[in-house]
Amino acid sequence: MAKWCSSGTLAVILIFTICLGAGAATSTTGPKGAEFQIFSNPADANDFQMGTLDGKIVNLASYRGKVVLLNFWRKNCPYCDIEKTHLTSMMHSLQNSDLAVLCVNLWDDPSWVRSKTHYAKGPFTIVTRVGNRQAVMENMVRGKLLGYFVLNGSNEAIYEVKGFPSTYVINKEGKVVATHMGLVPWSNPSVTKWVTGLLSEKLRETAPGLPEWLDRILSGSEEHAFNGSAALAFQRR
Repeated sequence: MAKWCSSGTLAVILIFTICLGAGAATSTTGPKGAEFQIFSNPADANDFQMGTLDGKIVNLASYRGKVVLLNFWRKNCPYCDIEKTHLTSMMHSLQNSDLAVLCVNLWDDPSWVRSKTHYAKGPFTIVTRVGNRQAVMENMVRGKLLGYFVLNGSNEAIYEVKGFPSTYVINKEGKVVATHMGLVPWSNPSVTKWVTGLLSEKLRETAPGLPEWLDRILSGSEEHAFNGSAALAFQRR
């Protein structure tokens, strides 16, 4: 049974439009016990700024080198709270500093998010929007709310979210390798094992003095590089 809150009452479908727009092949294979959408040719995760509970500003790009679970949530979503217990259990089990869990709430007032001080005791990082800038935009079609677009500092739509909770899984190279709609049973052994596999991957280092795009070509990863360029072009149309 799907565990998510629907829009109007908050619907959960997460669509990584950049990966799909670039024509990246996808499948639903992944760890047993959770229906992840896996990207065989993952595109770069789009960077944006977030504010922590203690007032610091962080960029998603600064987490490169870590496996990142980008988890979107908001208030009045009971499954969002349940998922945090699963995340806590998994993180305590793994005890791995290369895993970063960002629980992102861009919808509710930042002061409300910061008032949830009990979240600060968790192993994950709670983040909200920075200042008073618009961080999301409604996706309205013929008067019907279909979801939201997450905006970066240039007001470019970089992610599409149709509900909560939703998660992007980003590998150490900053690529979105999977998405999941609804509550993920992170403490499920097969899911934890899958995350452990991502953590065991080595970060590929760029050859000294070479720009990253050239290093990718020389290392045989040019297909991924061109996919990233196509994704960016699709995003900005």
